[in-house]
Amino acid sequence: MNIEKLIINYLSAQLHVPVYGDVPNLGTEAEFVTVEKVGSSERDHVCKSSLAVQSWSTSRAKAAELNETAKSAMRSAVLLTEISRCALDTDYNYPDLATKRPRYQALFEIVHDP
Repeated sequence: MNIEKLIINYLSAQLHVPVYGDVPNLGTEAEFVTVEKVGSSERDHVCKSSLAVQSWSTSRAKAAELNETAKSAMRSAVLLTEISRCALDTDYNYPDLATKRPRYQALFEIVHDP
């Protein structure tokens, strides 16, 4: 299973909102999380992936709160047998400029099975 699918399935079980690989067309009132692989590397049989976990909501405050919930869930992703390390690199306010939707983004580096 690829790392995006693994994390989407994991977060879907952990969060109170839907989790997607792509931004769905749900309207501006929906609250959800998206997961996107933004980079990867492999060296000496060690796979690392950078994932963007984006928290979408109806206000900046709610997006920030959802971001904190998603970060908390990601801290426990190391309990999955395929993952040996999950570290937050950074997180920040990241509104969608096209739709003006409130969104936060958290970037994680994950060491995982190939």
